[in-house]
Amino acid sequence: MTADLHTHILHGMDDGAKTIADSITLLKREIASGIDAVALTSHFCTDWDTVDHYVERRDRAFLQLQQAVREENLPVKLIPAAEILYSSALTDMDLSKLCYAGTKTLLIELLPNAYPAGFERFLFQMGTKGYTILIAHIDRYPYLLDSPRLLCQWVEQGCYCHVNASAVLYHRRTLAFTAAAVRHGLVHLIASDTHSIEKRPPLMREAFSLLQKRCQSEQIEWLKQNPALLLQSKRLLSPPPSEIKRLFGKYL
Repeated sequence: MTADLHTHILHGMDDGAKTIADSITLLKREIASGIDAVALTSHFCTDWDTVDHYVERRDRAFLQLQQAVREENLPVKLIPAAEILYSSALTDMDLSKLCYAGTKTLLIELLPNAYPAGFERFLFQMGTKGYTILIAHIDRYPYLLDSPRLLCQWVEQGCYCHVNASAVLYHRRTLAFTAAAVRHGLVHLIASDTHSIEKRPPLMREAFSLLQKRCQSEQIEWLKQNPALLLQSKRLLSPPPSEIKRLFGKYL
């Protein structure tokens, strides 16, 4: 199985695909790039939705898309999940229905412009409840790029991290940071975070091709294998976490 664990392909849920036709177009692009399992991680925020209402909408759209996939005879597995905006209120909620289906792993998004107060406590509390946290697109958070020590501390607490494929391809600083983070065991997988063909299309194959020039072949293979391992609730493959050093603005 080769999986993309962060997409906005499920139609009518958020700022991603608007129609089933949009969803099918994106799925065909995923399949063409070698992906055969796609997680449907539409946005969830406690400020405007409840878990039950979100799951009701998601499951209805999921069944519609699954039927369309059958009719198109597409060789792809769809996996219900969610991209959850971090809030301290999450610790008091039952989030089991928002996990990647069949696991206890949650995809958590942080705000890009402000350090997430209380996040270390959140990781601890969620760990005591048996959840594993996958932090979405760490390439978007300046406080992590500027302070890699913080990222190392979070991974040492047991979370996993992913980087967007588009960030690797289009941002030189992010490419350098991602390559260093892979070498230091701080990035565990690449995901597309695709929204549409025009806005962030699936570019997984291209991102791996670029990273191959900066990381060991074994580490690239781990990045490719880890999504399937996560969906099986197995430990992800990576070097032991260690802090990224910076010298004259370069990540070492």
